[in-house]
Amino acid sequence: MRSVRVGMVGAMRRLVRTVTGVLALGLAAGCGSSGSGAAATTTSSPGTTSTTSGAEALAEEHPGTPGKDRQLRAAVDSYRSYLLAEVAALRTGTSAFTAAVRAGDLAKARARYSPSRVHWGRLSPVTGAVRDITARVDGLATAHSGPADPAFTGWHRLEYLLWVTGSTAAARPYADQLDADLATLAARLATVPLTPGGLVLGARGAVETMATRTLAGMAEPYSHTDLADLAAGLDGAQAVFRALTPVVAAADPTLVAVLLRDFDAATSGVSVQRVAGGGYRPVGDLTAADRSRLRGRLDALRADMLRLAAVPGLR
Repeated sequence: MRSVRVGMVGAMRRLVRTVTGVLALGLAAGCGSSGSGAAATTTSSPGTTSTTSGAEALAEEHPGTPGKDRQLRAAVDSYRSYLLAEVAALRTGTSAFTAAVRAGDLAKARARYSPSRVHWGRLSPVTGAVRDITARVDGLATAHSGPADPAFTGWHRLEYLLWVTGSTAAARPYADQLDADLATLAARLATVPLTPGGLVLGARGAVETMATRTLAGMAEPYSHTDLADLAAGLDGAQAVFRALTPVVAAADPTLVAVLLRDFDAATSGVSVQRVAGGGYRPVGDLTAADRSRLRGRLDALRADMLRLAAVPGLR
């Protein structure tokens, strides 16, 4: 009887460890449901929160699997290097744009507007982790009472002023604010916790936005440079996949081939819309056949991202 009891106790302990691991995995996936790569936050006392670090989140997701932990940490570290490089490039490119605004050069400011947003688009898998800044720098007039609303700031306030009113003088204060907000963004993203599951959910959300809003011409309502945003967003989503490729290849090699194929198809579908001198055709100029073809390629990626989110370790 004693041996039976010992065996039952051992079995129960194994069951508890299994359930704990499953719950930790579920919580880690849930923390990325906002579409960003942010780590989970838990309430530690009334009015305060504690943030789980990337390393702690990985330990919770994969208890007792040090090999998988190392692989996932390497993936997160790889993506963080990409993230920091893009943030630095974002500030440099945007400074060139805002300098043209402050100089009163309307033509140059318009020419530099879309290039300044390329690196922002590449950050789309993690911008959900800084929602307050995202709202200030990338919010549309439709989120406010209208284009004249003082709370309407960022790139799209500048886009409105440059393309609709043709005024650089009125745009200068918003150029200054954009630079300041991006400095805050850089500081925040330098330390934002990242998890593999959160990155996948962020990339999946970016692809959803491209298929449903960007391709519909809702991203750049005044300059109509939506296809440049779409190309940048594809780059950003693919960067997440590249960082996680060793993890995916170990679990589902076929999915790696599928994602490579479908990212290439979507990217080439946008690239053929480039025009001489740089930039892309206005999204409104796409033929029905062009739009349908590109939408089909984005829909294929949407399905792929669902499969990616189901890979063990990325849920």
